[in-house]
Amino acid sequence: MKFVSKKRIASTVLAGAMAMAMAVPAFAADPEPNTTVLTGTYKPIILAVTVPTTGNVIINPYGLPVELDEETVISGEQITNGAPLLISNQSKVALAVGASVIGEVKGTGVAFSDTDASNETDKKINAVFQAFKAPGVTADTEPEELNAMFAELKSDDAVLTATVKATSEEATGDLVLREGDEEGLTQDGGAAFFRLSGTVSKKPTTAWADTDGFTTTVAFTFEPGEYVGAVTLALDGGATQVEVGGTVTVSAQLPAGVKVAKGTTPIWTQNGTSATNTYLSVAADPSSTDTKLVGKVTGVKKGTAGTVSLEFEGSDGVTYRSAPLTIKVVDPT
Repeated sequence: MKFVSKKRIASTVLAGAMAMAMAVPAFAADPEPNTTVLTGTYKPIILAVTVPTTGNVIINPYGLPVELDEETVISGEQITNGAPLLISNQSKVALAVGASVIGEVKGTGVAFSDTDASNETDKKINAVFQAFKAPGVTADTEPEELNAMFAELKSDDAVLTATVKATSEEATGDLVLREGDEEGLTQDGGAAFFRLSGTVSKKPTTAWADTDGFTTTVAFTFEPGEYVGAVTLALDGGATQVEVGGTVTVSAQLPAGVKVAKGTTPIWTQNGTSATNTYLSVAADPSSTDTKLVGKVTGVKKGTAGTVSLEFEGSDGVTYRSAPLTIKVVDPT
C-alpha cells in the first residue's frame, strides 16, 4: 500500500508539470502588451560641505606679529589672516574643489597689483588666494590645533591659487577633498585650509589709513572627484644627493593608521631630466613592511634633477601617491 501511495504522488506531480507546460504557449500568445513606463526627473543632489561665510584679513605692511591665540602667532606676513579658514567635506563622495575670486578696493588711491607690491610708492595690494591640503584635520580637531597648523602654512605648498583682481579670476591647481566617514563626519583628507596672502606697499608716499583696504569674494565649486592621499618621502639622514655608483635610502612617512593593502605591491618610480637620460634608479628595499616603506636609490649618471616617486594602495582603500623627491647625483668624492 505504501508503494501505491508513492505512485499516486508521482502522477500528481507529473500532471501538474504537464499543465504548466500547456499554459506557457497561451501566456506567450497573449495579444495584450505588457509595458512599463519610466519617468526621469532631475533631482539635485545635496552635498554636505562646510564653507565659512566670512573671514578677517589684515593689511600689515611691516609684517608685525598677529596672535591667533596665546600660543600661536603669525609674523612676517604683509597680508595676514586673523583666524584659520577651513572648508570640509562630509559628503558620501570625494569632491574636487574649484574657486573663483574677485576683489574690490576701498579707500583713497588703493589699487590691486599683479606683482610684488612691497616697494611700490602708491598704495598697492598684491593679494593671492591660496588653498592648502590639511592632513590630519578631522571633525575632532581642536581650535588650538587648527591655529598652529594654519600659522605654519607656506605659499610654496598651496595647491589652488588665484591672484585677486577687480575682475573675476579662476583659481588654478588641483584640490580634492576625501569623502566623509560612515557617520557623515569629516575625516583625514577631507578638509583644506585657505587664506589670502601676498604683499602691500610698505612705505607708500601717502600713508595707509584705517579707511583703506579691500574685500575679496571667493566662490567655491564642488563636484565629484578622485581623492588621492599624500605620502611624504625623505632621504634618511637628511641627505639630498647620491654619488654615482653609490646608494642612499629613501623612506616614506605613511599617514597615521594606514598600512599597505594586503595583496598589493607599492610602486617606486624614477625619472631623469630628459627622456633619454636616467640619472638614478630606485627599488624597494627588503626591509620594507606594510607600515614602513623603504627604497634604495642608486646613482647612475651625474645630473641635477633626478626624482623618485612612490604610489601604493592603503588599507583604507585610498590610493596614496607622493610628490616627486628631487635627488642630485654627483661624482664620487
